Amino acid sequence: MLKLGVIGLGPVWESYRTAMTQLRHPLQVTAVFDPRPQIAAQTAKDLRATVCLGIKALADRPNVQAVLLMDPGWVGAAAIDLLAQCRKPVFIAPWLPCDLDSAEHWYSATEQHGVTLMPAMWRRFLPVTIRLKELLATELGELHDIHLPLELDPSSRAIDSAEAVIGWFDFVWYLLRREPRFDSATSQPDEWSIQFPPRQPHPVEGASSAATRSCHWRIQWKPSHSPDGLRQRLADGAMPAAGVCNRLDFENSPLPRVHLVCERGTATVLDRTTLQWQRHGGELETEQLTSDRPERLIMLDHFARRAVGGLIPVADFNDVARVLRLIRAAK
Repeated sequence: MLKLGVIGLGPVWESYRTAMTQLRHPLQVTAVFDPRPQIAAQTAKDLRATVCLGIKALADRPNVQAVLLMDPGWVGAAAIDLLAQCRKPVFIAPWLPCDLDSAEHWYSATEQHGVTLMPAMWRRFLPVTIRLKELLATELGELHDIHLPLELDPSSRAIDSAEAVIGWFDFVWYLLRREPRFDSATSQPDEWSIQFPPRQPHPVEGASSAATRSCHWRIQWKPSHSPDGLRQRLADGAMPAAGVCNRLDFENSPLPRVHLVCERGTATVLDRTTLQWQRHGGELETEQLTSDRPERLIMLDHFARRAVGGLIPVADFNDVARVLRLIRAAK
């Protein structure tokens, strides 16, 4: 049984605590930290865990094998620096939007010291995303075109915009597994065009990984954003200010309607568990995926298996960094 320390005992933790009870291999919480002493004491009593006085004190405990960073509080993204030094696996939910330097720094800790720092890239594990991957492999074939409208409300917090942009870029990248480039020739102020060039077969994955033609991703911005304007918006949301982190719950945000044009048909994401798809010349299929495992459960499962030495791939801060590099390169 994997022994966990939990940092931050707010609403995000409660949602993951519910998911933990559904895991095939249970997790044991042995230590907790929260700046609110009463909350920490009550949760520790419920879980038969130890209350710790700080982030590093929790991570240094010998009976803590991995850490769930659910709310860093006023420390913000600096909590990741503290935890990386302890060289124990860390699951960060909600993951903290950051600048390119921070993302690369945290990824280097993963590469140099073998530390798992797993941000919650939850869009990858939505029931509709997992089903889309299956349909692309079996029914619909190669992706040719993606249309994704993103509404970035100027009156909303910059951190919400940063999370949405990076998260949806990662979603598309996860579906395609190809290196993109910004297509300045066909982009407009309110719509960017990103091209994923053809790809030769992977030496390990074989012919199934090949792509014979480019895939175009059209992102429609509402309101319109120039590259400079979007970069500034991301910079503003890169480091959450004190007191903001305990009010982040990105995983309950609504989804845009994503439409995909494929080699042999089309697909549309209606919500987290509803997907419509159609083969060319076939009937329109509507699938309700409410009985599938929710994204929180899958992420916890993957993290736990990785933490005990499994080779299962997980998201890391290189996934964040490559999005920020692409946007930095946009002209």
